[in-house]
Amino acid sequence: MVGVGGRGVRAQLGRAQHPLDHGAKRSVSDLGDEELEEALELVCVAAKRGREAGRVGLRRRLDRADGELEAVTEALDPPEHAHCVALGEAAVEELDVLPHARVDAAARIDELEGEVRRATLRAQPLLARDAEHALDHPVFGELDDRGHVAILVGSAAVEDWLETCRAAAEDVRSVLAGMKGRDAREPVVGEGEGGDDTTAIDAAAEAAIVRRLEQTGEDFLLVSEELGERRFGGGGPRRVVVDPIDGSLNAKRGLPHFCLSIAVADGDTMADVELAYLYDFGSGEEWTARRGGGAELNGRPLGPDLPKDEIETLAFEATLTSLVAEHAVGVVGLAHRLRIMGSLALALCNLAAGRLDGVCSLKPTRSVDIAAAQLLVRERGLAIELVEAPPFLAAPLDVEARSRIVAAGTPELCRKLAAALSA
Repeated sequence: MVGVGGRGVRAQLGRAQHPLDHGAKRSVSDLGDEELEEALELVCVAAKRGREAGRVGLRRRLDRADGELEAVTEALDPPEHAHCVALGEAAVEELDVLPHARVDAAARIDELEGEVRRATLRAQPLLARDAEHALDHPVFGELDDRGHVAILVGSAAVEDWLETCRAAAEDVRSVLAGMKGRDAREPVVGEGEGGDDTTAIDAAAEAAIVRRLEQTGEDFLLVSEELGERRFGGGGPRRVVVDPIDGSLNAKRGLPHFCLSIAVADGDTMADVELAYLYDFGSGEEWTARRGGGAELNGRPLGPDLPKDEIETLAFEATLTSLVAEHAVGVVGLAHRLRIMGSLALALCNLAAGRLDGVCSLKPTRSVDIAAAQLLVRERGLAIELVEAPPFLAAPLDVEARSRIVAAGTPELCRKLAAALSA
């Protein structure tokens, strides 16, 4: 702070807390309370720690600010001051160099260092510019991006949940091994919350998964095809969406194409799904995805193959013979060949891997069937939409069947598939 006063020039500053080396430049603190007869030239006042000036770093802390005088670049006249400070006439009466009363330099440095640390560590939420495809933009606007504030991704918790999912797959494998043949697997033992018959194999697989989830000690809401909704611990915003066996008919009949599907979400819509886990009990393939972290097959990122720009192979799922006959004619000229494999979740996984070019469900589907697999589709930058109840990302994570779905490599192909199903 610079003040104007009497004829002399006085520099007032507390004694330096750090000893100065003999070869170091002189600072204001060296002048003490000495009075000079002429004005001195103050070149700069710099933040300093020892010999370091003008830097704010995270590895080393700055303790305080010292006022320092740079050497005057012009040659000194022989009649110079005893302290080697050039003298000359000035239009000031008195010059005081004092710390600013309202500025705590050390506290300000701490504040800046904290801001840098927080900027480095804080995960940035996805915004509308991060949309995977054109269908995302109106949804991001509607949700105000809240669906992309992660509680799992990038933390140790996601690995804990992944290990829980893998343990659940082993539990279901044990159930399957103990229930061989149709007589053990296909008896109807009740009706699921989704409205379908609950068979013995469905009930046994779900019971094994529930026991596994109880061991986590976590707070969440379970959404399961047979059980419906059940609160674990204190509940909270987290949802775990489970289909114990997607492709139940295949499992009952011994066809090796059915899977366990688990999605972990930090909210109640499709946009909130953070972790996807699917295990194909026929092929032994493990499909996983993390929101913003890509999709993997057996622990390795999915390869470069994506669905083709034209539909060579189209999967019909969630279907009956009558529905196939009704809608197959609508895709003539749009799709070259049809595949009906009996698991909507696995069809979406195969789409994500580029093994299929399009997927349609011919009956309204529930979130338990697709909550996990849809994340793989979106992490690959592919398109998926609800035919009757868009937008897809706003779809609730519950057991109600609301709409048929279409999925393909581009939004345009999705629109064509939706139009074909609605014709």
